[in-house]
Amino acid sequence: RASPSSSSEDVQEGIRKGIEVYEKERAELRQRGDLPSFLSKPVAGPREASDHFPGVHLLSGLSDDVVPWYWSNELATKLERKGISFSNQVYAGASHLDFIACWGRGENLREHLKNIRSDVLEIVKRS
Repeated sequence: RASPSSSSEDVQEGIRKGIEVYEKERAELRQRGDLPSFLSKPVAGPREASDHFPGVHLLSGLSDDVVPWYWSNELATKLERKGISFSNQVYAGASHLDFIACWGRGENLREHLKNIRSDVLEIVKRS
């Protein structure tokens, strides 16, 4: 969900810049031979994976400087290719710790924290 202060153009621009950074970092890793194996090798076929793992729910924030949101998109692409069902939600303005902070007590949370918490609770209810 985009925060009320984010326009669709801002989100699109953030995504575009993130992709540029990601592609540059990935090219540098590949050139140095440091590309992690999980980014370059298939791990399991759809039947194997779906038999052993619960549903996959990817949650990421455009402002996360620890685990970039585009890593979730890359994983989503691989899951889709393998036929594994998943959900993928990117939150404008959410940083890495917001996925912990959303569980703070009280209702004085910023709106995007309430959205994250609400979405996670909905996933748990459906599981």
